[in-house]
Amino acid sequence: MSPSQILSLRGVSKFFGGVQAVLDVYLDVLEGEMLGLIGPNGAGKSTLAKLILGSLKPSTGKVFFGGRDITGLSRRERAGLGIAGTNQFPRVFSSLTLRENLEISLKSGGGKHLFESVAEVAELLGLSGLLEAQASSLSHGQRRLLEIGMALVSGSRLLVLDEPSQGLTGGEVERLASILTGLSSKRLSVILIDHRVDFVKSLSGRVGVMSKGRMVALGPAGDKGVADVIEEVYLRGLDAGD
Repeated sequence: MSPSQILSLRGVSKFFGGVQAVLDVYLDVLEGEMLGLIGPNGAGKSTLAKLILGSLKPSTGKVFFGGRDITGLSRRERAGLGIAGTNQFPRVFSSLTLRENLEISLKSGGGKHLFESVAEVAELLGLSGLLEAQASSLSHGQRRLLEIGMALVSGSRLLVLDEPSQGLTGGEVERLASILTGLSSKRLSVILIDHRVDFVKSLSGRVGVMSKGRMVALGPAGDKGVADVIEEVYLRGLDAGD
């Protein structure tokens, strides 16, 4: 594993009974990289995210983080090493305030903290005026941003975002893009999984394309070969390996 690689997947597959969800994925994520991951519904993106986060264990293959084999570690154990993530539907502590949600994550984090205070993260999220608001009173978009903030203050070295723009307004998507762009100075590695292809391509240095559980393309976001596979997978509904 190269010193510049923070995450490495080697031949990772996941089967549910006889159903192939992820098949033989090889993937390296570099330190400080924003890697986009796209593909049609059912392509295996969210399953792959869970395999990285530790919510699922691979049927075959290995997962390495910082050169360490973490294949058998739980999500909590991986979080202690600095792997954080969000879910397709925001998960926050509804009975607590926005500030309290951020403070809990700040105290529970196991990595090097990228932000000096909860107030700094709230400002980045555009939620400074809602620090004392109960999370249950927040809009869907605000809860989504709060969940991302909770991951940021946890001291993560790798952030896995699964459909972060889902349910957001146009303005909230712009805010999210601004937040993610600003993370480049923090040397935080990000895997960005989203159904908005242009959104992912505009923010990512490299893009991986999944189809039927396989990684069928991986390269620079502006690469013509990657663009051709995206068109084949999305517009023609074909498996790029056929």
